Amino acid sequence: MVAILLLQPRKKQLLAKMGLPWDESNFGELRYIDNNELKYSLRSVDRYIPWINHIYVVTDNQRPSWLCENDKLTVVDQTF
Repeated sequence: MVAILLLQPRKKQLLAKMGLPWDESNFGELRYIDNNELKYSLRSVDRYIPWINHIYVVTDNQRPSWLCENDKLTVVDQTF
């Protein structure tokens, strides 16, 4: 729920800056629920696709609390 409260105002601000309307039906709270997809995807790559040498995760100034430092992973901040 905290992520919802932080992301929606940022999304509204960016859309306003771009001159685009905010449509609640398209950007509702369900869009921001974390089901740990990133965690399970990274674990799956590590376990089942070992030939992947490096993964870049591009975010908007965010980093999951569970994400540990790793030589095979780089978090890139792509703040607008």
